[in-house]
Order: sequence, then structure tokens, then C-alpha cells
Amino acid sequence: MKQAKRLSALPDVKRTDTTSDGIDVAVSFRAVVDHIVVANRRPTAWEAGCLYAALCELAIGREKNARRRICLALLPGAKQELPVRIFPLPTAEELLQALALISQTDLDKLGKRPQPD
Repeated sequence: MKQAKRLSALPDVKRTDTTSDGIDVAVSFRAVVDHIVVANRRPTAWEAGCLYAALCELAIGREKNARRRICLALLPGAKQELPVRIFPLPTAEELLQALALISQTDLDKLGKRPQPD
């Protein structure tokens, strides 16, 4: 299966965790955040909660659970209980920065840290 294109220009994020459909979990995360950026708005409480929960799952290596949380972020959640309450709500940029830090930590653990040019 082909890898999906990276939607955001974050050269330091190089995850290779893929789900059964072959799409990189970090790419899916960025696609949801890019959707928020393109709409020129801040994440809703529901989106922020789901995306934060996805980051937590990624940080402990649970890519399938992270993927579920990312998918939940796309659903309207006004009448559902928030997965995580976050105050203040993070911006799209802060969510992407957190993803970059988690990805870099994973690369450090694997000893595959990119070498500076």
C-alpha cells in the first residue's frame, strides 16, 4: 500500500507507524489539524480533547488507539462527554509541536535520530 502524502511542512517528524490501511498515524493526526488550520479557527473542546488523547496514546505506543481518537476528533461531539478536559485549549500549532516532540522521542528510543546536515 502507498503511504499518504504529508500535509504539513514539519521536516523533523518522521514516523513510520502505520495502521492496517497503510496510512501513517502522524499523517492522519496532521490531516485533522490541517483541517482546523484551513478553516482558520481554533480546535473545539471536543477536537482538542480527542487530539490530546491521541497524542497520549502515541506517546505510549498505542497507535491503534491513537487512530481511534483521531477519528473521533472528526465527529461532532457537542452532546458527548469529552475524552479529556484541557484548559486552556491548545492551538493547532501547539498540537503539531506536541506531535513533533513525541515523534522525535520515538526516533531517539529507536536510535534513528536524523543526522544534522
